[in-house]
Parts: sequence; structure tokens; C-alpha cells
Amino acid sequence: MDTKVKNYNKAELKRDRDWTDAAIKKFLGEPDSYAENPRSRYSMICLYDADRVHAVEGTDEFAAWLEKSRARRASARRAVETKREKTLAVVKDRLGKVRLHKHARGLELDTLRKRAVEHYNDYQDERAAWYDHYFDPVGVTGASDEFYQRIEVNYLRHEGTRYDSELERYIGKTGVADAVDMVREHVYGLIATEYPHLAGECERQLADRRAQEEQRRAWLGK
Repeated sequence: MDTKVKNYNKAELKRDRDWTDAAIKKFLGEPDSYAENPRSRYSMICLYDADRVHAVEGTDEFAAWLEKSRARRASARRAVETKREKTLAVVKDRLGKVRLHKHARGLELDTLRKRAVEHYNDYQDERAAWYDHYFDPVGVTGASDEFYQRIEVNYLRHEGTRYDSELERYIGKTGVADAVDMVREHVYGLIATEYPHLAGECERQLADRRAQEEQRRAWLGK
């Protein structure tokens, strides 16, 4: 069975062989062939003959370009990491200021549930009005414990802390995903400490958001 690679697409050249779009254009020019794109019917996948790629990679000109390109990218990565570290240092410095508000502490469980239900219904009412559909409000009984715990955590997170405004501070900053994770972990920890019966739900939500971030990074190829 012939397992020799016959073609490389752009993603493979960039991810596995350190090419860039500019280098592909400069050294390879037009693709040798095309393949259907499973993600889009409006574009094709550009394919470059492997033998031609290998031949270019063996030239002195390409070797000189590759050395400079790797140096530039290493420098850029160091700069990004420095900015990321500065962002996370700010997060760490501010976490002590992110606390449960007085009105959200020491609540009787029935009071917490009532407030969480009101918060949930208000939010869903707004969504219903925006999307022009009917919403049937929930009550303080009749749903599962898992549902009530989820909306209680959400109520405490959004209305009982400065969670939302704190996250907004890091929009557009280098390291925003790690900053958001640190704030989330801290806030969930505050809630779980104050209301131990919600600890499991806090862990679940945090794990779910981390899984979503991993999927996002995988999709972006990070």
C-alpha cells in the first residue's frame, strides 16, 4: 500500500511545516489541484504537490526564509506571552475585590430560590419579548433540583457579584480566555463556599465552560 503523501493543503503546510500564506504565494504560487471543501460549498481546498513542496524546502532560499520566519514568530510569541502575563497579574490583583455582595450572602434557601426564579423569569421574559415568542414563567416548585440549582448559581453569579463587569475589563486583552477562567473559578468558589449545596453545580458549570473553551481553541487550531 502506497502511504506516501501526494499533496499538502494550506492548513497542513502552515500547521505542520511552518509555511505562511506569504511563503506559499512566493515559493509555490498557484495550487497544483483542488479538492471539495466539506465545510463550505463556496470554496475549494488548495492542494500543493508534495514533491514540489519538498523540492522548494530543499533550496537555500527557502531555508534562509524559514530561519528568519521562525525567529520572527518566536519573538512574537514572547511578546504575546509577556502581555498575557501582565493581564493575568491584573486579574490576580483584583480577585480580592470580587466578593459576594451583602444582599447575596446568608440567604435562607427558600429566599434564594425565590430570587433565582424571579431573576430567571425576568431574563426569559426579556428574551421572549425580543424574539416575539411566549414564555411560561416557572414557579418555586415543580421543576427538578438540578434546574433550581442551576438558576440559583446563575442568579448569585450575575446579581450577587461583580462578575459581568469584571469580565468586561478583559475584553480585547491578550490572555482574555485565561483571565475569564480565573474570574469564573473565583466566583464559583465564592458561591460554593457560601452555599455548599451548590458546590456540585458550580463545579459542573465551570467544567462545562472549560470544555467549551477547549473546543473553541481546537476549532481555531490553537
